[in-house]
Amino acid sequence: METPRQKATRLGDAWNPPRKGDNSSMQNPGCAWTEASTKKLNLLGVICTLLSKEGILPKPMSFGAAMEFIGADNLRPPVDFRGRVFIYLVMVVLAQKSSSDDAIAAVLAFLGQGLVSPDDFAAATVQSLKKILDDYDINGKAAATLKSIGTDLVANFEGSVPFKRADLSSICDDTVTSLLMSHVFGSTDTVVGLHTRKILTALDMVDWEESGTSEKAEIKMVDLPPALVKRSLKTWLPKGEGSALHDKMDSLGRILGNLRQGTWGKVTRVLNSNLSPKEKKAATEMVLSISQFYKATRPGGRSTRSCRTT
Repeated sequence: METPRQKATRLGDAWNPPRKGDNSSMQNPGCAWTEASTKKLNLLGVICTLLSKEGILPKPMSFGAAMEFIGADNLRPPVDFRGRVFIYLVMVVLAQKSSSDDAIAAVLAFLGQGLVSPDDFAAATVQSLKKILDDYDINGKAAATLKSIGTDLVANFEGSVPFKRADLSSICDDTVTSLLMSHVFGSTDTVVGLHTRKILTALDMVDWEESGTSEKAEIKMVDLPPALVKRSLKTWLPKGEGSALHDKMDSLGRILGNLRQGTWGKVTRVLNSNLSPKEKKAATEMVLSISQFYKATRPGGRSTRSCRTT
């Protein structure tokens, strides 16, 4: 008879971390990557798979997912590859400001207004962009960011999205740059967004040694910048898995970071019906830890988690 774990794995392709005894990716014997961490990440993959199959998790902002919405058949007139890359860049920027569904809707709103190329963004005012994005960009930050990116692309790169990291870094933040390099230009570099940092921190899966955070100290995400988390991940994460990890953590963080009562009920029902009692208990505790950490690290919130290796 099929076990609960086999059923969960069969439902989708959960990310599989290195198996016990496989130390090929262990570059630092003193890192926080242990068998317990392996089990945590494996269970996170199962949770993501189950919630995705039930339609609870939003689609990750991956290049493949983006292309579903901006394929040539969906755009009139058809847009060449250069134009698609720019539209994808816009989608990722908007996704950093809201949810992926809102970002997609916002991009479609831009397309409806005929604003597709960097030239259009460079010529538009921030207020005109904000007006289109009123439902998704209340404070105008996304509009200002898109205006700046469009202007820089036209002024410095002849309207084309550059394919070198150094050039992209001059116009985009680290997460957007890493996503473009990974999903569009084939880089295998690890992508570390805010959701990845928060979830790994909430579950004590970060190497704390060089963070400078003391036992039981208040944790602020500024103390755990992407570069530090990326260095920790590189000690155990297999090469090429960084973007896949980001996509799963990004979707999971969007749901668990704002866990409402109705959503919590759906999550628990999925876990209860697909996992064994032992795994259900562990998964529920992980989900609660993530949700509570998000609440604690919101503006005005405080987090006092034990800073220890797993």
